[in-house]
Amino acid sequence: MSDKPSSIIRININNKNKNKNKFNKISKGFSLIELVVTIIITAIILSSIIFIYREFMRVHSRQGRVMLIERSLEATSTVLKDSLTSLPGRGLATSNSTLYAIPLLPFAGSIYDGTKNKQIRLGTITPYKINGNDAFTVVYSDTTIPRLPLDLVSTQIGTTKVVRVPLPNSDAIKQDTLGSIGSKEHNSNNSKGNSPSDDDIDPNPNPSTNSASSVIANPEMFQAGQLMLLIDSPIFTDTSTQPKQPISILVRLVNVSEVVINNRRFLQFAFDICQNNNCGQLTNDPLATTTISDGAILAPLKLTSFYLQKDSFGNKLIRNDGGLILLDGNNGFTVSGGKEVIVGETDSFKVDYHLTDGAVIATPTSPLVNWLGDVLSVDVTITGGMPGTQGSEYFNRSAKINFPTILRNIQ
Repeated sequence: MSDKPSSIIRININNKNKNKNKFNKISKGFSLIELVVTIIITAIILSSIIFIYREFMRVHSRQGRVMLIERSLEATSTVLKDSLTSLPGRGLATSNSTLYAIPLLPFAGSIYDGTKNKQIRLGTITPYKINGNDAFTVVYSDTTIPRLPLDLVSTQIGTTKVVRVPLPNSDAIKQDTLGSIGSKEHNSNNSKGNSPSDDDIDPNPNPSTNSASSVIANPEMFQAGQLMLLIDSPIFTDTSTQPKQPISILVRLVNVSEVVINNRRFLQFAFDICQNNNCGQLTNDPLATTTISDGAILAPLKLTSFYLQKDSFGNKLIRNDGGLILLDGNNGFTVSGGKEVIVGETDSFKVDYHLTDGAVIATPTSPLVNWLGDVLSVDVTITGGMPGTQGSEYFNRSAKINFPTILRNIQ
């Protein structure tokens, strides 16, 4: 009986020692090996996450740059499409019962062809090279101004020629607000039988709107010094041949006024023929005459050029309105005057011309070509690029678009 308590005490002491050893092990934490393994696994996981994130950002950046290039090319293509499918020859054509024709246009400067200086005739699309890059000029008329068919009566006062454009009478029909043709609206006085007064006609129509008066020309639409083309209709040389293509006459406007002759309203234009360099580098064909026949028109002259321009920030496709591409004195060409607008950023600009005989001609080094009137369509290839996100990586995209020229000579 006396040994039992001591044995119980020894058992309790052993249990306490065991618990103390377990507590000591727990309080020591991870061993060195366990800590190293944990750090390695954590580092692998973190590096994997960082790698995946960097790859995602790199792909995202690449896609963003590619999309930026493609959007720039798309915007540039849209501007070129709108210009090339609607501008060349617009508003310049005349016709008779047999022929619908774009006239022969004036000359813009001259170039040495190896034997002599030869004048450069403008076409509805004229090819050029500027600093080794393709370029072109389109010629057309201002459609915000109504078509101006000429009266057959004209007079000559010294060097100034005076022509007239018939205007509708004050009681003529007009467009309603929807743009359709309808009878003139009468006020309460007119409904009683009175004729419409001059107050019913807007004296200052806005040519940029679709309002009723926008189809009627008025003197405020024109400015002294403005360049215009006098274009006769195609005429027959005799009964056995086809009509001749008319030759346009470049003129400089002196003044415009509204006159009434025999109760008929006219716009009267006074202008000087461009000669002796009074119109700068633009000159007339020596064969051109100021004859006016049925179908002749007077058309405001518009010039638009497209070319590549390089600067420290990159290459840009430029649209220039009103300027001329002329010789720069070093057997090259440069743009003189006009208003420049950036169409888009592009590394290269290549233009090919499809002709009526099926030939495809690259932009020639000289604009002295004999196929200006035979262009059916134009191929334009534009290329855009941008540096990549790392190293020497560079992204390139190109777009090739064919633009048919709507207006051409039709027999």
